[in-house]
Amino acid sequence: MARSIIVKGTTLKFVKSIQVHFCPWQDDVHSARLFLMYMSSKSMLETNPNCAVTGVVKNNRSQPTIHIGFEDGKQLLFKSSNLTLHEMLKKLVSWTDEREKKEEASS
Repeated sequence: MARSIIVKGTTLKFVKSIQVHFCPWQDDVHSARLFLMYMSSKSMLETNPNCAVTGVVKNNRSQPTIHIGFEDGKQLLFKSSNLTLHEMLKKLVSWTDEREKKEEASS
């Protein structure tokens, strides 16, 4: 139940860009690939058409990372090899909720 609530609360409203870096030959890229697939979905991109979502495929056995840039210049970095999709979405929702509260307070 809680997982579906977090997924429904996910929005790209304050996100400027998302870059998912991964080496497909590594064993620990599953959550990074799921994150890329979820963020690239039509329903997610409709929440912010100006957000650039890109996947960067590497062939250097590097750790999968997800770089999220926000419109206010702040950045969020996930080293996703030991994180689940749910954990990353939960953190993203908390960051976007913070920005929404700041926007409401300044209005």
